Amino acid sequence: MAPLDMAEAAWARGDLEQAAHGYEIHLRRAGPSDDVAYPRRQALRCLTAIGERALDLGDVGAAVKAFVRAVALGPAYPDLKRKLAAALAASGQHKEARRLLDLAIEANPGYAFARVDRAVMDFAAGYCEEALHEIEEACRLEPKLRHERLQAARAAYGRGNTQAALINLRHVVPTGRNPADFFTDVGDELVSRGRPELAVSEYRRALAVEPLYVDTRLRLARALHACGQTLEAVIEAQKCLEANPRYDEARALLAQWADPSRPQESVLRAMVEPMPRAG
Repeated sequence: MAPLDMAEAAWARGDLEQAAHGYEIHLRRAGPSDDVAYPRRQALRCLTAIGERALDLGDVGAAVKAFVRAVALGPAYPDLKRKLAAALAASGQHKEARRLLDLAIEANPGYAFARVDRAVMDFAAGYCEEALHEIEEACRLEPKLRHERLQAARAAYGRGNTQAALINLRHVVPTGRNPADFFTDVGDELVSRGRPELAVSEYRRALAVEPLYVDTRLRLARALHACGQTLEAVIEAQKCLEANPRYDEARALLAQWADPSRPQESVLRAMVEPMPRAG
């Protein structure tokens, strides 16, 4: 069985590790003319799920391995670097974790969640005032951050209770399901059913919540292109590059669209992306 067929069969039965392995083999063997967007996205989806599940189970080593593989396949995704940084920090590799957060923020300076993660590490290392200032700046960038936790941390730090301040800072980034992720998932499901025209509205709902989700915006661009709305698709893909000039996926997609010989089916097949967000 060909690696891609093996991966698809494993994906269908829910074997994420086997699926990721198959997609990775296919990508390593792919030729320069092969369409690798779909298998790469599927591999990233599998590896992200494996890493997150491992963290939930407390298997930090397995989480690190999964996210390392994911970052190798998707170096343009700041959120993957943030996930790997979290796993590395949990394993005690704080220096490498901070380096990855630096890279994520360099790729997307408006990535407030990564800024908070980095500042929390700095606070724990004793750079308290600088860290609190950084989190205040992040809260100005991202209204979804829990400002009340920052205020509680400020109050605790003012009383000399650094440990209580640190606990509060670790809760500044909200936990739980982001509505933008839900709308994006709905859009992905509609795409998988061959209904990109319905997915467009779901991706727009996600972007109304998280306008900086460039991965979701690229999904929207693909859906628009699949619906024949070429100009709108190009505009959305260009917005992705404006938000992240290093977003090679968007650049490659624009180049592919400039080739009128590219079949419409390949656009549809490449649309379903993994959950990691670029910020």
